[in-house]
Amino acid sequence: MKNEVVKALDLFIGRRSIRKFSSKPVEEVDVRTIIEAGQRAPTACNLQTYSVVWVRDKKLKEKVLDACEVSGSIREAPIVLAICADIRRLSEVLNFLKHDHCFKHGRGNWLRLMSIMDTCFFAENMVMAAEFLGLGSVYIGSALANNEVIKALKLSSGVLPLTLLCVGYPDEQPAIKPRWALNSVLHVDTY
Repeated sequence: MKNEVVKALDLFIGRRSIRKFSSKPVEEVDVRTIIEAGQRAPTACNLQTYSVVWVRDKKLKEKVLDACEVSGSIREAPIVLAICADIRRLSEVLNFLKHDHCFKHGRGNWLRLMSIMDTCFFAENMVMAAEFLGLGSVYIGSALANNEVIKALKLSSGVLPLTLLCVGYPDEQPAIKPRWALNSVLHVDTY
């Protein structure tokens, strides 16, 4: 059991962004498993205020990657997922229940922030699930609130793209990038 734990921790510690992918296709069942693993991430009040758009159409994929100014071999990633903070679904449920909720009055910023947090946890679980399946990934931060991505994917009001997640089998083994020393980020009791 201890060896399995050490292997799992090694995946976390050895994780790196992959920018060059092999042409080997990723099975649909693996993509769905990755997304389901994302759904198991912590979520504020179990609201699950996130959505993901699997960009499968080749022309649409090109349009989204162009909008994010993605160049080079990342464009060859077989899987492109647009990961979005999504308060639209919550707002619709509250409307259906005839609640006079904060979104109707231009408020609810704390819920929007919690949605962003939920979405980040969702995305990170997906990254680690990909690692466990032998896949690599890279975040594309230029999708953040990108109006061209919003238009291309026909995202509704209340759905905000935070990142693209490109996934595939690695065709490179980049060095692990350094991190701050633990004593630079770990504080006990006070800053």
